[in-house]
Amino acid sequence: MRRYLIVAALIAAGLVCVRLFLSARPRVLAVLDGSARSRLAMSGRWLVWLESDEQESRLMIVPRRGGRSRAVLRSPRLSGLAVGDDTAYVSRSPGPGGRRAGLLAVSLRTGAAKALAELPEEADEIVCSGRWIAWRRLRQPSLSGIPFLAAAAPMTAIRATPVEGGSINIVAVLRGEASSRSEDIRLLGVTGDSVYWHERHRARPADQTLIRHASCAGAGTETVVTEAGSRSAALAGDVLAWTAPSLEAGSPSSFAAVKRMVLGRPGFQVIADWLDPGVMPMLTATGRAYAQERGSLWRLGDRREAQRRLFTGPTQVVSPVVSDHEQFMFLRRRSQTVVAKRPLSLWARVRSLSEW
Repeated sequence: MRRYLIVAALIAAGLVCVRLFLSARPRVLAVLDGSARSRLAMSGRWLVWLESDEQESRLMIVPRRGGRSRAVLRSPRLSGLAVGDDTAYVSRSPGPGGRRAGLLAVSLRTGAAKALAELPEEADEIVCSGRWIAWRRLRQPSLSGIPFLAAAAPMTAIRATPVEGGSINIVAVLRGEASSRSEDIRLLGVTGDSVYWHERHRARPADQTLIRHASCAGAGTETVVTEAGSRSAALAGDVLAWTAPSLEAGSPSSFAAVKRMVLGRPGFQVIADWLDPGVMPMLTATGRAYAQERGSLWRLGDRREAQRRLFTGPTQVVSPVVSDHEQFMFLRRRSQTVVAKRPLSLWARVRSLSEW
C-alpha cells in the first residue's frame, strides 16, 4: 500500500511540474473579431483594447485572470485609448447631424460614456494620469487653395485637458519631417503636470530620437534625452527607460543598450546591452524594467550584469505590456489576432494553475 502511495505522489508531482512548465507558454484570453485599433492597455483587473471591422469600432475588455471578453462601447469609429482606474478614455469620430469629434470617458464597469470635450478632429493617441488627459493629432493639410507648398507642411498637435473636463490647452505644435508620420511621434505618458513624448527624426547622415516634455498647461517644451538612431522609450510614473546605441559593441548601431533614469534627478543607468536594435523597453507601474527583443523577453535589473532572458518565442508579439508578475500581448496566429498572457514569476505560474 505504501508503495502505491509513493507512486501516486510521484505521478501527481510530475503532473504539477508539467503544468508549471506549460503555464510558461502564452495563454489565450480572447480572440479579436476584427483588427486591433489601439495598443493593449491594463486597468486594475481588466485588459482593454479597441478593435474594429467594416461596420463599427468596439471598446473591449477581458479580465486579466481570464474570462469572457465583452464590448463596453460600440460606435462607428473610435480611436486612441488610455485607461485609468476603472475608466477608459477614447476619441469618437464626427457623426450625423453635425456632431463633432469628441473625447469620451467610459466606465469599464457599466459602459456609461461621458463627453469630456468636443475636438476639432479625432485623436490618434491618448495618455492620461490622475489629473490630466493628453492626446495628439497628425494633420495632413489639403493643398487646394494653398499657394506655397511650405505652408502645407504636416503638423502634429498635442493638447491636454483636466480629467474632469474643462478648457483644452495646446501643449505643443510639432512641424517638420518627424510630424509627417504618426509612428514617428508617440506619446509616452503624463507624469505630474507634464506630458512626455518621443520624436524620431529621419535625416542624413543619421537618424535621431528626442524625448521631450511640456507642461499640460502649455508652458514651453524641453528636451530630456537625445540619442542617435531610431529608438523606443517607456514611461511609468517618474521612471523613464529608452534604447540607445550599444556602449560595448564594436559596431554600436548593430546592437542596442537600454538606459533608465528617474525624472528630476541627474544622470542615468545603463541596465542592458548587446540587444537587438529594434528592442522595446517596458516598465511596470512600480518601475521594474523588461525588454521585448523580437521573440525574446528580458528582465532587466539595476545594472547591466543583471539582465536575464526569461523566454524565447513566439515572434509574433505585438503591443506587449507588463505587470510585476505577468506579461500581456497581442499575438498574431495565422489569420487571427488574440490577446494572450504568460507569467513572469514562479508565484504567477503557481497561481495560473487554478485558471486552467
